[in-house]
Amino acid sequence: MARDQLFLTTKVWISNGGYEKAKASIEESLRKLKSDYIDLMLIHQPFNDYYGTYRAMEEAYREGKLRAIGVSNFYPDRLVDLCQFVEITPAVNQVGTHPFLQQGAAHEIMKKYGVQHESWGPFAEGKKGMFSNPVIQEIGGKYGKSAAQTILRFLIQSDVVVIPKSTHQARMAENFDVFDFSLSEADMEAIRGLDEGTSAFLSHQDPAQLNSSPLCTEERNGRMDYVQLGGSDIRASRLCVGCMSFGDPASKMHAWTLDPQKSEEIIRHALELGINFFDTANTYSAGTSEEYLGRAIKNNVSRDKVVLASKVYFNEGHLSRTAILREINGTLRRLGTDYLDLYIIHRFDSDTPVEETMEALHSLVKAGKVRALGASAMYGYQFCQLQMCAKDHGWTPFVSMQNHYNLLYREDERELIPICDQMHVARTPYSPLAAGRLARPEWSADTLRSRTDKVAASKYDSTQESDRRIVKRVQELAEKYAATMTQIALAWQFAKGVTSPIIGATKVEYFDDAAGALNITLAAEDVSYLEELYVPHRVVGAL
Repeated sequence: MARDQLFLTTKVWISNGGYEKAKASIEESLRKLKSDYIDLMLIHQPFNDYYGTYRAMEEAYREGKLRAIGVSNFYPDRLVDLCQFVEITPAVNQVGTHPFLQQGAAHEIMKKYGVQHESWGPFAEGKKGMFSNPVIQEIGGKYGKSAAQTILRFLIQSDVVVIPKSTHQARMAENFDVFDFSLSEADMEAIRGLDEGTSAFLSHQDPAQLNSSPLCTEERNGRMDYVQLGGSDIRASRLCVGCMSFGDPASKMHAWTLDPQKSEEIIRHALELGINFFDTANTYSAGTSEEYLGRAIKNNVSRDKVVLASKVYFNEGHLSRTAILREINGTLRRLGTDYLDLYIIHRFDSDTPVEETMEALHSLVKAGKVRALGASAMYGYQFCQLQMCAKDHGWTPFVSMQNHYNLLYREDERELIPICDQMHVARTPYSPLAAGRLARPEWSADTLRSRTDKVAASKYDSTQESDRRIVKRVQELAEKYAATMTQIALAWQFAKGVTSPIIGATKVEYFDDAAGALNITLAAEDVSYLEELYVPHRVVGAL
């Protein structure tokens, strides 16, 4: 498609506020979009030095780099103040607007100053029963339209530009199909009566909300949240990049792993989303996963800005002292770093005394080669044995557990998870989407990974008949929350106390999708609805 057939909008984020930073941010956006101009650039929030930001945008406008400039989330007082003291009036003010927050007074102010009212979140992410509201449903039924289409038509007739967000092609088509009918004045008045005047997300004028909001703390970077990893001092993103997808297919581990260039593209995009947590292992694709990750980190971000985790076990000597000391050096060399943030034992080693393993791991922490320790996929009694050994000898305990956990496999709820919670151990489960089975209505997909991943097939396909009913419920709630199945499956993980699920993906858009889960809070009854059809499974993962 020709560039002049597209209208591209992007924003300057809070941390890039001020004249100099905003100038650099504009240039960065042009580079990432691979365009010599942007159709509309907005200030994302009315915080930081937004006057300096606006001056930089005015300058870029005069230079032809921006065709139009505007603001986002500016309440009337700040919009009026800005309009009176800038040379170029904002073309747009993009604010949260939906039937429960119609922004009537703000809309009149925008009209007075010639600023177009644009709505982000026209569905409020389905909060407060938006799609099941009887008034909206009844009006939509009269025209043979869905609740979503009725909402969009109401806003459009209110002279509001709408930005409905969806990752489903059919839903996108539905959202566009709103120009073949008009609501009557009686219908418009009925929907106007739904206005509650309060945001479903955040009031930018309430100091109490602002002080506790991730927008105003270091706990949020764009769309990402951060949390302390167990009892360590490590601050990790709420999503972790699983790096088993990276590596040389010639290693014979997996046929679907990505080459260095595609791996770096994924890693760079994850960093742009604010993800700082990356998980690999010494044996993933014969060590090339670590190599590709280390190379990408070196090319894109300072080492101290990321949390790197790797594992040891599936190697000669498993968790013997000799093996641990040998394998950490290989991991550090391949990653191109002199320390590891999190060193994880991949399994429990029944052939090595736990004292030998724990003392060797502790020595790495004392030597500064490792900041913290984690474990993965074992029985609860085994994990407890390791932790008690560390406690009895004054050695470093584990701060994280990477276990097999998702809506289709919940066996660790019997023993391991309660132990982790009691010991304040962060949970970072692998396979949170059951190898994609929780991310799509169909059980299998026609992809290279689906066709060749025999490990995933052995984990899930034997219980397909009973588990498909759970997948159907994920799909139902995705419709209810106007979200994707991925987001519902991950939102369930967060509802269950998971710290950071590990997302293994081979396409950048999968991480955009996953990040959307951070904006969803499942109701208690929906969590129960997802869980009630589960039946016991054979143990998979622990050796």
